[in-house]
Amino acid sequence: MMSSKRDLFHRPSLLNFKSETTMPKNDQDQDSIPPPKTEEKIDRALLEARRIFLSDAVDSNTAADIIKKLWYLELTAPGKPILFVINSPGGSVDSGFAIWDQIKMISSPVTTLVTGLAASMGSVLSLAGAPKRRFATPNSRFMIHQPLIGGVIKGQATDLEIQAKEMLKTRNTLIELYMRETGKDFAAIEKAIDRDTWMSAQEAYEFGLLSGVVESYKDLS
Repeated sequence: MMSSKRDLFHRPSLLNFKSETTMPKNDQDQDSIPPPKTEEKIDRALLEARRIFLSDAVDSNTAADIIKKLWYLELTAPGKPILFVINSPGGSVDSGFAIWDQIKMISSPVTTLVTGLAASMGSVLSLAGAPKRRFATPNSRFMIHQPLIGGVIKGQATDLEIQAKEMLKTRNTLIELYMRETGKDFAAIEKAIDRDTWMSAQEAYEFGLLSGVVESYKDLS
């Protein structure tokens, strides 16, 4: 898992000042306002139905979007269930844990549904759902591994040593999380994340990553 990373002045515009000659808007003016795009309407309808989607890599942008939606739903209807649909190759550990912590903070119970791929941090987030509310569709795939550092590593030896220690801390945090959520012991998790370990939905269920494999949305109720 890779670790990632205002106009101060306002110039008044003449459009901000009222004019005595301003005419009221007529029906033609109203008709000139473009309707919401189909995609925006779909996104709005899904959010109102309390469906949140992660369909990209986990980074600061996707984390901010998901966290805002979680809190919008929490503030508008606290305690009402949320469905979190995941199809992600993983990404930033810090951004992933930001999403995880917010899911655990809100009172609304979250059901996770993997469809497609839950790799790396995506697999971790699949475990953020409430106990017995972690599902996947039949053809989904999972991949778990230990945290990674990408790119060319540069720096003083002491700085590299600090980075290595932080990586080991993160690795242990992930092992403890997988142990707690799957019921597996330390040795089993350590072995599984030593290299990229791929699983089918059924194998992920048997490993303890899932509560079940579902073929219909009715199975989520």
